[in-house]
Amino acid sequence: MKEKSALRRQIKSMLRQFAPETLREKSERVTQRLMNSSAWRDAEVLLGFCSLPDEVDTTALLIAALHAGKTVAIPRIVAHELAFHLLPEIDAHYVINAFGIREPAPDWPLFRPEAHHDRSMLVLTPGLAFDRCCYRLGRGKGFYDRFLSHIRSNSSIQATTVGICVAEQLIERVPADQHDLPVDLVIAEHEVFSRIANQALFR
Repeated sequence: MKEKSALRRQIKSMLRQFAPETLREKSERVTQRLMNSSAWRDAEVLLGFCSLPDEVDTTALLIAALHAGKTVAIPRIVAHELAFHLLPEIDAHYVINAFGIREPAPDWPLFRPEAHHDRSMLVLTPGLAFDRCCYRLGRGKGFYDRFLSHIRSNSSIQATTVGICVAEQLIERVPADQHDLPVDLVIAEHEVFSRIANQALFR
């Protein structure tokens, strides 16, 4: 835990050094790389998230998914768990939660992944850092750890989990505990890593 806490402080400090325009340019490259992947093209559903100022900006991905006719849902924190709600439009009225994160209003329609097992899903996964084995370092609350465990344990859910980050967030090794699960793909502006050997990412 101490190792993770120290690493979180280090990564957060590094991210604060980025000028907004630098992070915007990097976000655009990550967005383009993801949208060029088969994982993006094949997905009928995008489970996205509203990015924080120090994260890869997800706005363009949410807009592109809506324009492409994909079902888009974003999470709301409910009793220490993630509940996904359908995004009706990109200019929908968000609320700000206790962590300062934009999230759906409670009256947005609920989206339950297990009720859509016949649809291929792409799950955008935030993280402070990732490694080349696709392990992620979250912010320490465990929301995505629990959600990833839920969808991974339900074999009927067709979900590809993707960590998006900038190159500076790629580290040699993320300290992993027993409950930590890797994502399927990690996409940075110049690199893509897959935990599934020989997976065709771009076709």
